[in-house]
Amino acid sequence: MSQKRRILYALTHVDLGITQFSLSRLTRDMPASLCKHGSEVSIVAPKTKDLYLGKDPVARRLLELTVKVKKKRYGISVLETRDQNKVRVFLLECPLFEKDTMLADGKNASLKLAVYNAAVAAFAEAYPVSFDTLVLQGVQMGLVAAILKQNGKPSQTKIVALVENATDLGLIDLDVVDALKIEASDKLAHDGKCALLKSIYLNADLIVMPSQSAVEEARDPKHGPETGLESMARDIGKALCAIPMTVAHAIWDATHASDDRIAAYDADNIEVKMANRNALRRQLNLKTSEQPVFAVLPTLDQKGGIDLVADILDDLMERDISLIFAGKGDPQYIKAISEWVKEFPQNISLNAEPSVIDLKKILASSDVVLFPQEQRVAVDTLPLVALRYGCVPVIYADATSSFIQGTVFSRAPHHEDNAFVFKNYDERDFFEACMDAYETVTDYSEYHQTLAANAMVATMDLSEGAGLLLEMLENLS
Repeated sequence: MSQKRRILYALTHVDLGITQFSLSRLTRDMPASLCKHGSEVSIVAPKTKDLYLGKDPVARRLLELTVKVKKKRYGISVLETRDQNKVRVFLLECPLFEKDTMLADGKNASLKLAVYNAAVAAFAEAYPVSFDTLVLQGVQMGLVAAILKQNGKPSQTKIVALVENATDLGLIDLDVVDALKIEASDKLAHDGKCALLKSIYLNADLIVMPSQSAVEEARDPKHGPETGLESMARDIGKALCAIPMTVAHAIWDATHASDDRIAAYDADNIEVKMANRNALRRQLNLKTSEQPVFAVLPTLDQKGGIDLVADILDDLMERDISLIFAGKGDPQYIKAISEWVKEFPQNISLNAEPSVIDLKKILASSDVVLFPQEQRVAVDTLPLVALRYGCVPVIYADATSSFIQGTVFSRAPHHEDNAFVFKNYDERDFFEACMDAYETVTDYSEYHQTLAANAMVATMDLSEGAGLLLEMLENLS
């Protein structure tokens, strides 16, 4: 590249399903990869209740900002620190942010998002050195683009929005948006709410979605005529493009053992996972057997689809399947799963605070990973991580990504398949997909080995995705 690009990478939250919300987790993925490509990347994120700065945090107060929403002024302290990758991190500290892990959760979600968006825009304007690129991760950052554009952002500063799809409008209360006095806020309205996706369509210089199918859906004339998104997508033209969701191959790598009792393997000797099954069972005090291991890795709550698992639990236990739950979740669901552990102590295990090492061991030893959530989470790369370990996902069709190719075992399989996809979100279809997977993986058939090998080579490395993004930014300039 001709010169070092200065990028401010704005987040509302990070993936909380794997490990603690820490600085190493915050900057480990795309921002760190952009740095390795020669860019100077800084991160801005809310200081929420689960943010862990380390045993000896070093954070200095850099700036004090004030934003006004709904006639109330909110003081924002900007804390500056760095993580182990030497990526500069700016944490926006405000009492409004500290009670929840994610700004979109809990009470006053619309207010918290509005204040945070205004604070990010104020920080970008107040920071002594200008950024030539502002990356907004997620539709919930949509107001930042509107505020900066209204305030007359420098023409050389490009705003890039990374959004999941054209169906999540990012709805928040209109009154908090009106309180920010954003011009033409009426264009953002939808069913009495403000659609943050509309703000992104109107104000971002580049919009990146995680698959070409998502881009095509956004441009489809049949999509969302009642929202006004249809005409907006047509007007965007080349500014709407796709970069497939990526996985950090150097971190998620089955060829490097995470435990001396869990063997490493690759796509050519996937059968090693058979030995890993019982090695993990012994660690978790589960009964050893020749039956497959199923892992359940989404957030353990209603959105994660745990109710579907409950519907077929007895059927899974009748087949002597080992079922391993790993991830944070709603206390109500954690309690229910704990009761299942008591009822089936030889077959079910729960880890409600899994570390990355824990997750690697589970993936290296599991045959199938269940993803019963009804919708794909914007920052959820867990299905792709599962593919890296040769685990065959069982996943709802609307929650898949561009790397997941589904099959129904009772029909003629395709050579590129790497997952079992159920098309109707109900107990029957979920059960049938699980049984298709069970019958396939029980004896490590040739077809199963093909599925698992396909899975291991399906994903794009994070570094490649970062390179594509930088190419797009160069072309945009």
